[in-house]
Amino acid sequence: MAITTLNLRGINRSDTASSGQVVTATSATAADFQDASTGGLVKLVKTTISGTSTTYVDFNSTYITSAYDNYLIKGHMIPITDNRYAKIQLMASDSAITAGGSYEYESAHTGSSTYIASASADTIVFSHGALAGNATTEGNSWEVWLNNPLLSTAATTVHAQCNFIDGSGVHNGNVSSGGRKALEVNNGIRLFYDSGNIAADSYLTLYGIVA
Repeated sequence: MAITTLNLRGINRSDTASSGQVVTATSATAADFQDASTGGLVKLVKTTISGTSTTYVDFNSTYITSAYDNYLIKGHMIPITDNRYAKIQLMASDSAITAGGSYEYESAHTGSSTYIASASADTIVFSHGALAGNATTEGNSWEVWLNNPLLSTAATTVHAQCNFIDGSGVHNGNVSSGGRKALEVNNGIRLFYDSGNIAADSYLTLYGIVA
């Protein structure tokens, strides 16, 4: 049934709302029907490593499309071998960019004064200072933001927070940022360890960010 009259603390409206609209204060003394906010996250895909380990997890052009400007990856990775650090590479035409000098990054180990950085690297490093353990209760918990991947006029960048449990069962944290040095379209992202595979029961979920 259409709303023809709305009284909100003495504010009288007689117009008709459209489907999906909400009452919104437009000033200290006025309210109106407005379109509901469309901002938020849209779950695109969840990748779970089951059965056997895998070398890396890719999110390629199947999911990195013009539907969204920016993306978020959340999840948990466990290395198949003990004491490993996590890394990222971007993709062009669905192929990982692996050449030296392709990336620059900075990373801070929040439990100490340990920092690493490179202005010319073949990967982006996202955990250091201590190395992730491979026990069931260890590994890396990620939150990775992928920015501007489909713009050729701005560099593709990533920034991340990473909690991880090292091989001695001790909690560690990292805050990191990095990006592609060249201006180009990057239609994918790869997550992996410096050596060895990603263990079964690891999972990563990709979200599109609605502007």
